[in-house]
Amino acid sequence: MKKLPMKRPEDLCNGELLPEMRCRIRKDLYIALDAYHLSALSVATLLVYVGFKLFRRFQAPRVLRKHSMDVDDWDASNSVYFISLMCAELVQALGGLLNIQWIIDATVLFQEVTEGPLCKAQGILKQMGDVTVALTQASQVPIMNVPSLAIHTFNVLVMRWRVPPLLSVFIISLIWIFIALNVGLSSATHPGNYYGNTGYWCWIRDEYSVERIALEYLWLWIALAVMVILYGLIALVMRGFIVLDEGIHFMTQRNRRWQDLTAADDEDERQSKAVANLMLFYPAVYAICVFPITIVRWLSFSDGVYVPPGATFFAGILFSSSGLLNSILYTATRPNLVPSSNNTSRNSRSKA
Repeated sequence: MKKLPMKRPEDLCNGELLPEMRCRIRKDLYIALDAYHLSALSVATLLVYVGFKLFRRFQAPRVLRKHSMDVDDWDASNSVYFISLMCAELVQALGGLLNIQWIIDATVLFQEVTEGPLCKAQGILKQMGDVTVALTQASQVPIMNVPSLAIHTFNVLVMRWRVPPLLSVFIISLIWIFIALNVGLSSATHPGNYYGNTGYWCWIRDEYSVERIALEYLWLWIALAVMVILYGLIALVMRGFIVLDEGIHFMTQRNRRWQDLTAADDEDERQSKAVANLMLFYPAVYAICVFPITIVRWLSFSDGVYVPPGATFFAGILFSSSGLLNSILYTATRPNLVPSSNNTSRNSRSKA
């Protein structure tokens, strides 16, 4: 099999190497690869920062460690959900980075990809990363069909109940065990031909459309739907449209105006409302990343519907930018999500 020489993106469509359409597709692969690079770099940097911060915390004396935990109580990076999400984003990005081999060889475009260990590794990494991100953002917990990260936020901001740390670890452990079984059993029951060339990269082969939906896309769609519902409820409660006081009460506009005039929010309530507003960006980012790929996939599943390669790559680029966007969002919102030590000390003195 003859390999094409590696060229710069601007040299690909000079008419000497590939036809115009294939040149355009290959350029799109470069853009998608850049998105994966940025996601991997940003997520890895954030994980290093979190690891260094946790290392310093556990190296500190017990008194200082307790004070640090009190101050950083709202810090998302202390959450096992957040760490699991970033690890899943990194796995997803690493799977996308393997596209560089297909760009170098130009074999995927010619349907000549070698469906060997590297191709299988990319399929596994992409499936693991995609589903784990979805399950961490909005996943199943024991007995009840509720989302982990979203329900954790709902409990903290609306119900004023903190999920015990051991329960959080248990939920995240179940997620990763499910992912391992999901990938392991799929590979074991379809030996040799489950992961393969899908046109632009390696993933679950076209003939396994049921497995594609049941083992990946279904979880992405459930995650999106549940996050929209729960974060919408959070916004309604925190903005005063719904009141949870010995039952559920819906507030009219007149009652809300009267409540605003007669009841001033204390510091904790103002902090909670500010956090609630910022937390709404997280499902928005997830929707931006998932909704386009959902539309493209539904169209591709329909008989007789042609999906342009540009649409597939546009949706794929947004989807591959999930890690980058979540890292930026965390960096941008963290100062507002974490109360300062002065505020924490002041609140402690006022409650004493």
